[in-house]
Order: sequence, then structure tokens, then C-alpha cells
Amino acid sequence: MNKKSLFAALCLVVACALNPIYGQGVSTTSKKNADANFGYRLWYGTHVTLGFNGGYGESLFTFGLAPMVGYKVLPWLSAGPRAYFLYYNYRVDFGGGRIEKINPTEWGAGAFLRIHPIQTFFAQVEYDYENEPLISYDGQMLVADRRTRGAGYVGLGYSSRGGGPWGFEVLLMYNFNQPSNTIESPLDYRAGVTYNF
Repeated sequence: MNKKSLFAALCLVVACALNPIYGQGVSTTSKKNADANFGYRLWYGTHVTLGFNGGYGESLFTFGLAPMVGYKVLPWLSAGPRAYFLYYNYRVDFGGGRIEKINPTEWGAGAFLRIHPIQTFFAQVEYDYENEPLISYDGQMLVADRRTRGAGYVGLGYSSRGGGPWGFEVLLMYNFNQPSNTIESPLDYRAGVTYNF
């Protein structure tokens, strides 16, 4: 197959995929069908973060939510925006009854692309813009400076549905854009619920 034939075949596939989205007429009935088709292709989800780490006089409690909206470009291909918000409660016991606490937040926003050729497993890539705290001790108190960075993730997930529109999913994502000057793990574990995925 030459390049022109391959390009024509690719254009035909894209046109067929976009036809349900853009190929509607201007009549009221067609407009209702287009709106119903658009809503049918949307799915919603959120991941929940809940964690606690502690030791050697330090403790860190984390809570967060990460809502997302996906659009089914094809039955096996979704894309959409994702955002997240994390709340930290960090506590340090310096001894002698002196305890310092700080409650910084972290947020991020980005976009994802999800491929699920079979119903239970999927692959996901995403790029996020992150604004995170850098906690340090200035000799008198705990302080949180801010750092912004881009983060690129790639990973695999498992999705389970009980026969209805609601589902549960878990993901293991790897940040391939992790800074070299951090001790954070590039692995990101996620769990949450979806609707209409």
C-alpha cells in the first residue's frame, strides 16, 4: 500500500469516527440526537488519596481528590481533562514538648488519553501541570515554599463494574518526567470510582 492510499484510509477512519459527533444536521431532531450522542460518550470519575506516614517524630497525613471527565472518541479510546487537589497535615516533634505543624496544599491540572481494548484493563498517558509544596525548617518554624513543574505519566489500570454504570478502578502510573533532585518515588498509585466508563 503506497503513502497516498494509506493517507486516504486514515482520513476515512477519522471521518467515520467523527461522523457521529459532527455529521448531524441542523434540524431540531438531529440536534437532540447530537446532544444525546455527546452525553452518551461522556464518562466521569474521581480518584481518592488517603494516606498516613510516620516515624522518628514526624507524621504526615494526606487527603485528596482528583476528578476527571472522559470523552469516548472511539469505544476503546477516551480523552479528557483531569485535575487534583491534595491537603497535607505535617507534624514534627522536636522534643522537649516542642511540636511544629504545617498544612500545605498541592494542586494540579492536565489532560489524559486512555486506551482500553478490553473492558477490564486499560493504559493511560497524561501530562499535568503541578503546583506543590516544598516543606523545610528555617531554624524557627516549618515553612512551605512552592514549586511548579510539568509531570508526564504513563501507566496501566484495572476497571471493574458490577453490571451498572458505576465502576471501581485502580492504576499504577509512572512519572517519566520526575526531577532528579527529589527523593519522591516516580510511582503513583491511584484508586477511585467511575460512572459510564
